[in-house]
Amino acid sequence: MKRKIYKGILAALFFVCCCSYGVAARVVVVYQTPDPSQEQVYANIVQGIESKVKIIDKLEISPDTSDIQAQLDHFHPDRVIALDRSVADLANKSSYRNKLLAALFSFEAAEFSGVSLTLDNRAVAAKLTHFIPSIGRLFIVQQQGFQTIKDSLDQNDKTSKVIMVEGSDSLTTIRLLSNLLEHEANSSDAVFIPPNLPDDILFKIGLTAWDKKIKLFSTNMWHLENGAMIVFFPNAVAMGEQLGMMVDKKHPAYETVDTIATALNRRLAQHHGVDFEPSVQEQFTVKIK
Repeated sequence: MKRKIYKGILAALFFVCCCSYGVAARVVVVYQTPDPSQEQVYANIVQGIESKVKIIDKLEISPDTSDIQAQLDHFHPDRVIALDRSVADLANKSSYRNKLLAALFSFEAAEFSGVSLTLDNRAVAAKLTHFIPSIGRLFIVQQQGFQTIKDSLDQNDKTSKVIMVEGSDSLTTIRLLSNLLEHEANSSDAVFIPPNLPDDILFKIGLTAWDKKIKLFSTNMWHLENGAMIVFFPNAVAMGEQLGMMVDKKHPAYETVDTIATALNRRLAQHHGVDFEPSVQEQFTVKIK
């Protein structure tokens, strides 16, 4: 009789546990109405989230929205995923701030939990040397406040070939880049140009690099047709999957993008004598010329 009672209690406990922990988290993805050029990016991120999350709601807001508390209350979400800084700031002012995951912009760990649009320089270096093993030094030139590649290397590692160059403002950054191309970098090196480089400066920098056969790289897709041989950028679907996997974590934290996509300018690769095998070319998401 006692054995039957114990079995009944165990069965009841098992049922309660299943009910308590088997309930899927309800997630609401909040974003501003995207520009037509960005619609596919947003769709891909949502697709990635949906592949990892069972219950998802989408909340599209207008650019002039100043408060989203009432809209969030309508969903009573367990997690809020905010795409874009302005949306994350709105969610951070609501009562759901402790349930917030931010994405689709660059931020620091002290600001938000979620997936920062920033790339890890170790991952960038590994991806680049995978494509071009002969690369010597890797210079990453950026302006403070406009960094798209995060320095995650050990500062005491004297063997690293990754060199971070950072300017305090636009003019200083341009001078650092120009000096680097004119006096230090050579044809075996790789140089990441600042993503916010003005178009007129980009044209001049591109000419200098072309003449000196210095390989330029970027995280700005616009640069692919204007001087960069390869552009590195986050894979939107994979970023969504990464966010989706953070939903059920008790204490989700700051992460950089896990999966990097790449775009190739074939003409520049040919100019620099870089010949990619067909199987390697297939690994590029975008290929031009």
